Amino acid sequence: MFTFEVQKDFTPELNQLRRESFPGTLDLQTAVDEFDQDSQHGVLYNGDRNILAYCRFTPNPGGVFSSWARRVDLLPNTVDCVDLGRCLVNPEFRGQGLMEVLVLHSLLYAKKKNFLFVNGGVTPNRGMNEMIYDLGFEDCGAPVPFHQSNGKSGLIQLVTCDITLHGRKWESRLESIMENSFYRLEKKH
Repeated sequence: MFTFEVQKDFTPELNQLRRESFPGTLDLQTAVDEFDQDSQHGVLYNGDRNILAYCRFTPNPGGVFSSWARRVDLLPNTVDCVDLGRCLVNPEFRGQGLMEVLVLHSLLYAKKKNFLFVNGGVTPNRGMNEMIYDLGFEDCGAPVPFHQSNGKSGLIQLVTCDITLHGRKWESRLESIMENSFYRLEKKH
């Protein structure tokens, strides 16, 4: 049904999908930023190899969230931490709960790679925030200004998840979702 793969290359297809998914916040010609080259990219595919969802894993120290928030004091920032960002669901497949499937696969990947913490950032008061808190993410201070390298800025709530405290529940939760959910895995027409 789903395949989750982590790759080194930020492909033209991922660039296009990121541009489409973050309208008005990324440069119109490219969605590439200074962290893509040193990051790994998680992709959730359906059986036809259509990209359902995407995320980026950025190593620490000096990850994207502490850098763009200009606050290295709020998040774990050592080699046993990874930033999970740029999470998106392909517009053709939205409204099916695939963001949770993507985040669960991402957390399990981080656990498999022996990271201790997964850092992230969410827009305050956004609908998906409840899901990430339920998976074990916790706020790191109050929302802070966020400054992307392309000059865009906004407010972000930095979050982190301690894998040692929450990692055991993710596999059974993903299995339960997959057994009890129906996904329309064809593109919308």
